[in-house]
Amino acid sequence: MTAIISKPSLAMSGALSLSPSGETPRGSLPARRSPKSPKKPNSGVSRPDDVTSLASMTMKRKGTASEIARPGGNDAPDAGENLVVAKVKSLTTPSGETGISKKEEALEQIMCAEAYAGFERMARHQLNRNTANRTAVDPTKAGVDMDALAHLYLDGSDVAEPDSDSDDEMTMKYNFTQWNAGAGEDLLNCNTTYGLNMGFGFTIPSELQVPQDRVFSSRCGTYTLMGIINSHGVQDAGWELANFIAKELPSAFFKSPWLTQEDDPVTALSHAFDRTHRKASKAVDCRLTGSCCTVLLLGEEEVFIAHVGNCRAVLAVPDPNMNAQKYHFIPVPLTVDHKLSVRAEFDRVLEYGGEIRRCVNDNVHRLFFKDGYVPGLTLTRGIGHRMAHPIGVSHIPSIQVLQRSELHKDAFIVLGSGGIWNAMSERGVVNWVGQHFADPREAAESLGNECKRRWEDPSSRLKAFVQEAAGESFSSMIVYPGLDQSAARGLENGGPATHAPRQFQLGPHGTKVARREWKDVSKANWKQDLACIMNGSRPTREKDNID
Repeated sequence: MTAIISKPSLAMSGALSLSPSGETPRGSLPARRSPKSPKKPNSGVSRPDDVTSLASMTMKRKGTASEIARPGGNDAPDAGENLVVAKVKSLTTPSGETGISKKEEALEQIMCAEAYAGFERMARHQLNRNTANRTAVDPTKAGVDMDALAHLYLDGSDVAEPDSDSDDEMTMKYNFTQWNAGAGEDLLNCNTTYGLNMGFGFTIPSELQVPQDRVFSSRCGTYTLMGIINSHGVQDAGWELANFIAKELPSAFFKSPWLTQEDDPVTALSHAFDRTHRKASKAVDCRLTGSCCTVLLLGEEEVFIAHVGNCRAVLAVPDPNMNAQKYHFIPVPLTVDHKLSVRAEFDRVLEYGGEIRRCVNDNVHRLFFKDGYVPGLTLTRGIGHRMAHPIGVSHIPSIQVLQRSELHKDAFIVLGSGGIWNAMSERGVVNWVGQHFADPREAAESLGNECKRRWEDPSSRLKAFVQEAAGESFSSMIVYPGLDQSAARGLENGGPATHAPRQFQLGPHGTKVARREWKDVSKANWKQDLACIMNGSRPTREKDNID
């Protein structure tokens, strides 16, 4: 940036021209001596320490009068006593040199620094798809210095506190049993349902991905605790964290003093989540790795649902409308995702100093450190995430309660990882399961495979804002929580009461027409068949079954 200074016209005059009489001709001014201009130093981007500050350069200058006189010497004629002497003031620094060039340099350096900061700010608002997945940014791919971040955000107080108390009275008095399972593992020891009609299913990840989801179930006394876990962050640490939670959370719940001494399941669930988080922080490197977890606790009369993150629990209730009870289900959400779009979650992370940004090339708001590139979380609660806790992330669960006596005998609950609900709506999930499957495990596996197919479909936009090779978890658990388990199991074949898929009928109601399966109706020539039926004729078929 160059400062433009208008100089008096007298400074642009040439040599002084005098008349023979020694008078100055009309319209002519005496020439001035040209002062030596200081050399302009080279300007750079960084501001050196020895450069005078802009404030000191713009302070009040000394005013020194510089007379404009004709050049001296023997060749110059005598101007005489009537010579008009003009005076101009030149701005000089206290040291006596002109400060225009130094001011220009300082302004240029300030502008360069502001421009650099602006570009850095713009870069932080652009999501690097190669490092991001649907719920977080992988710190190993983002190239962040984990030790430097840990020095800034962790002081060791979270692991210095002693573990909360535990009581072995209940587990010693009653037979405490538990199991957990993951994708690709042997499931022979995971067939114990504790008298409930339930099942679970996984999808096998690619060879380059480590399974991040896990299910577990346990029983002690009159309580049955089951749940689903979905990790995100560093893949190796995510699998280790999910495995640790699946083993520790049931034990922490049944050993909680709030359950053994106070018989308070709600407080015992919160205590179990807190104890599991603190022990996981010491046993697993979960500085920028966390897990979503949703658990279902079935007592003799009540059902408790506790969750952190986006693993949802949805209750499927038969549609009360006429002719729809056997074929259609209504979803009733039992959980609300802990994400930044929830007002209470948003206010909490802002109060703790977290920075919320919606980056370019992204479709959701994410949580970051101040002027940082991680953790990039779309969630606000989870077990783990040690370095995200100082900016508002919490591990305390939200808890809901249902009365088992109020549930329909055919109602069921679907616990699904985040990938299930990202690929399919809640209504689509409960009606996909419906009552078309004789086995809940078969239904869970079919649901996971369908959601995975939609996720990997190149024509869909489910992966439009994440890396192309981003993995996702499609695990689910289905359980019938009603008190009448015999109705849910079915009395004839030992499986759930299922109905044949609804037949599709073409043509006017009340007339006998060919009844066909959906696979026949969905053929390529259905338009031609429909036109024939509407015209009163029958489509040409090799075999028609007339009712």
